[in-house]
Amino acid sequence: MDNILFPSGDNEDRTARVSVLAWHSKDGEIRNLFTHIRHRRADGMGPWAGKSDHIWRTAELTASEAVGAGEIRIHRIDCSLGHCRKLVEGILDENKMTVGNIEVHYALDQPPRVHWAYRIHMNPFHYPDEHSVISPFNKHSAKVVEFWSFEPEPRDYWREVCESYPPRELEDALRGLAFRLDQRLDRVGNLMISGAEDEVDCELENKRSHLMLSVNPADGTDLSKNSYCATVWAGDSDDNLVQQHVEIAGRHTVISVDSELDQIGFALYRHRDGQCIDRLEASLIREISINMNISGGQTLVLHDPRRGTTNTVSIGGAQSVISVGDENSPALDSAIRREALARKSWQRDRLARSEGNLGRFGPDQMEQAIEFFLNLLSRSGHSDGPIYFAEPYFMQRNFDDTNERIYSSMFATTQGQQLIILCGQRSPHTWLSGYPSILTNHVAIRSFTRKDGKGEDRPAFHDRYLVMPDKEIIITHSINGWHDQGVTFATLSYGVYRAEVEELWSLTVGRDNNGVHVEEIK
Repeated sequence: MDNILFPSGDNEDRTARVSVLAWHSKDGEIRNLFTHIRHRRADGMGPWAGKSDHIWRTAELTASEAVGAGEIRIHRIDCSLGHCRKLVEGILDENKMTVGNIEVHYALDQPPRVHWAYRIHMNPFHYPDEHSVISPFNKHSAKVVEFWSFEPEPRDYWREVCESYPPRELEDALRGLAFRLDQRLDRVGNLMISGAEDEVDCELENKRSHLMLSVNPADGTDLSKNSYCATVWAGDSDDNLVQQHVEIAGRHTVISVDSELDQIGFALYRHRDGQCIDRLEASLIREISINMNISGGQTLVLHDPRRGTTNTVSIGGAQSVISVGDENSPALDSAIRREALARKSWQRDRLARSEGNLGRFGPDQMEQAIEFFLNLLSRSGHSDGPIYFAEPYFMQRNFDDTNERIYSSMFATTQGQQLIILCGQRSPHTWLSGYPSILTNHVAIRSFTRKDGKGEDRPAFHDRYLVMPDKEIIITHSINGWHDQGVTFATLSYGVYRAEVEELWSLTVGRDNNGVHVEEIK
């Protein structure tokens, strides 16, 4: 198995960094949450600099304080590949590794799984957790040998840590691990060995009229022997403009391009075994705007004698915007790009509408808006659980024919389910008494208000939304405002409004709940 774990040859040719994320549990046992071993050529540029010193260093991850089930620490050592090999042998033979004066315990399945990690796909619409493992090396892809662990307890504990720790701070804390374990919970407990495929350095550049693929051998290999081949691709506005296979006969390979590009990429293959040893795809930015706000503006002191308050504000200094873009873009490319962007906007809007996740209606489209709203309500007719409708000005309604139809149809459509309405105005009387009880028996209404600085009642919430058993929808305008301003319905997937509406409805009626007064209207 040794030739699978590490490359053959002189161990001193490569240097390694071992990073161990360890759970120091309260019962005294120290367990592996994730161990990442990275190795590369000793004479090449890599993710760390300097010589191997074979000294363990430890940093605490304060996320453990939020869950209180022990401590989490990152232990790290830079060492020769030979020393690293001995550490791995100890883990596989004894299920533990000595880290300074402690022992970290492992529970690994054998044999390992071998896969490849390529450099990050720089598409702004793709997220890291949608991809396979990304190479931890900036300049190289990597061959990965991974031993898996399927113990549930460390995974459950790490899930608690991720849920209780600010995501950005956790990302920063894991930077030294070179692996986003907060996004890959399936990897908790694993041992991952990433070896940089650094026999060559590759780079693809966009040179306006051509692409240039540079392949630089690390050891001075003669590329004229056709040791490598590559596939190069490029596109613009979702069109494939270049898809070309090239043999690598020298350090630089040039491919002519007669159009603007917004995406380029390449894959480099080794002839002797056909393996893809490097791959990179990047989205190009057409224009960058840089805002510069020069400090040194005035500071004003504003005094309100009526309230006896004083506020200090700073007025920003001079501001300038620098746009770095391509002013010489061919007219054809610019026109095509405009049409492509318009097409994408239309497609996404159409898809959202077809799935019932988006409805946008102007003031002259009231019939369509009402139909969309009632269709949303009718979809949940066979679902368990109440329907919540939060509308701060629900009780302040216009009594015209259209509004009358909206309210009566809403009550009729939700028959068979509980309709819970939250509003933001106290009401000494209610117009609901004009409806027959058979139409409103399933309806419950409460108002939620708080006092403002003048002692007047104001709604205790401000957004308008509909929460159904299977989805939540934000509504941009009050029903009374649809005629003048139109309305948009958009489905959300976060459960934020569900949490808010359930918290509000749990408040005690007739009492002051930390400043929020709750009144039963119906």
